[in-house]
Amino acid sequence: MNITLSAVLPPAAGIICVVDDDPSMLKALNRLLSSVGLQAQLFSEPLGFLAYVICNTVALAVLDIFIERPRLRAERGDTGWGDRLFR
Repeated sequence: MNITLSAVLPPAAGIICVVDDDPSMLKALNRLLSSVGLQAQLFSEPLGFLAYVICNTVALAVLDIFIERPRLRAERGDTGWGDRLFR
């Protein structure tokens, strides 16, 4: 049995979001996803992704869990909410 990613998650299912601070990784994942007919929305910053998912339906999110914390902390104004999420 040969199952393809596009059979499991057809393009009509929605957008696949990719969040990574490495531009080469974003480019590679975009090429991989588009090669099987899937549409990706790319984000180099976590806050852009968070703003996007508030207003849009997302089928899947591919997240860089090792994204630089200092940049994230500076962007959120060090409010403290991220410390519980990113430890």
